Amino acid sequence: MHKKLALSLFAAAFTVAVSSCSDKADAPLNPVTPITNYGDATLKATAPAPVSPSGITADSRTPTLVVTNSTMEYGQANPSYRFQVLDETGKVFEEGTSSGGSGGRTSYTVKSTLAIDKQYSWLARSEHLGAYGPWSVKASFRSPKLLEAYINGNELYDPLTTGAPSPLIHSHGHAEWFEGLGGHLMDRKTRVQWVLPTIVEGEVSFEAVGIRNSGEEWKTKILSMEDWCKGNTTDNPFRVTLDKRSEWVGQGSRVRFTMRSNGTDAGEPRGGAQAWDKTTVYGWRFTWRGGTADLWVYEGGFDGPVKEHLTVEYDAPYAPLNHCIRLGSPFGRADKETLPNVVIRHLWVSSNPRPADLGKQ
Repeated sequence: MHKKLALSLFAAAFTVAVSSCSDKADAPLNPVTPITNYGDATLKATAPAPVSPSGITADSRTPTLVVTNSTMEYGQANPSYRFQVLDETGKVFEEGTSSGGSGGRTSYTVKSTLAIDKQYSWLARSEHLGAYGPWSVKASFRSPKLLEAYINGNELYDPLTTGAPSPLIHSHGHAEWFEGLGGHLMDRKTRVQWVLPTIVEGEVSFEAVGIRNSGEEWKTKILSMEDWCKGNTTDNPFRVTLDKRSEWVGQGSRVRFTMRSNGTDAGEPRGGAQAWDKTTVYGWRFTWRGGTADLWVYEGGFDGPVKEHLTVEYDAPYAPLNHCIRLGSPFGRADKETLPNVVIRHLWVSSNPRPADLGKQ
C-alpha cells in the first residue's frame, strides 16, 4: 500500500516537471540574468554603448562609428546594428546598418561626406528578425576644421596647399609646392601619384590654375588613372587620361579624355578649340558611373559656368586592382606627357560626389 502510494506520487511529480519544461522549451538551459527596462524596444537586449568618435574632432569627413555590442537576454541571437547620424539641428543626416562585429564591437563607416567644422551626434541600436532593441545614448563629435590630406578606404582628399607633399603621395618628380596655392607640375616629366583600393564607379576632381594656350609638342595631359602606377599608361587596361591639348599641329588647346576599362576602349571624346587664361581657376570633374564617363571643366571654379562637357559610354567594369591616380602622365607611348606649369589643388577621388564646400574653408 505505502509502496503504491509512493510510486503514484513520484509519477505525478515527474509529469508536472515534464509539463513545466515543455512550457519553457524556448528558454536556454542556463539563461543569463534577465534584462529589464526595454522601454519601447521589441527586442530583449541592452542598448549598445558608443565608443568613438565621442567628444572629439573626427579624423575624417567620413568617420567610422564604433559601439560595444548589445547583450541579448538569452545570449543566442547575433543582431545587426542600426546607426543614425544627426546634424547640429537634430535632423537625421544619415542612417545605415552594419552586421554585428566580432570582439564585442561593431563599426559603421559614414558614407555621406560631413560638412566642414560642424557638430554631429550619433546613436545606435541592435536589430534582429524585425525586432529592435533600445537606442544607445547619443555621442557627439565635430567634423574636421582644417582639411588635411587623408585616405579613408577608397576615398582620397589632398589639399596640396601646405607647401610640402603630403605623406600620402607616392612620388612627386619635379613638382613644387606653394603654400596656399597648390602643387606645381613643372615640366613634362613631373608626376604626383596616389594608390587606392578599386573604385568601380566614382569621381576624380580638382582645381587648376596656370592653364594657358601654349605650343608644347606632345599630347599634354593634366591627370591620368590606371592600374598599378607602373608601365605604359597608354597601353594600361584601365587607362583614363584627361588632356588639355596645346596649339601644336592644330590641336587648338582642346579638352579631351580617353577611357579604357578592362582592356576595352570606350573612345576619345574631344571638345572644340579653346582659349585659356593662366590666372583663372578651372574646376575639372571626371565621373564614371553606370557605364557612362563624363568630363566637365568649369570656368572660375566649380561654381562657375561649364567651359566644356564631354561624355562617352563604356562597357566593361572599371576595376583596377590597385587604383593609381596621377597628376600628369609621365609614361605615355611616345614619351613623358604631363601638361607643364599647371598648379593643382584640392584633389578629390571617391565613390562619393565631391562635397560642395571642399576647399572653401
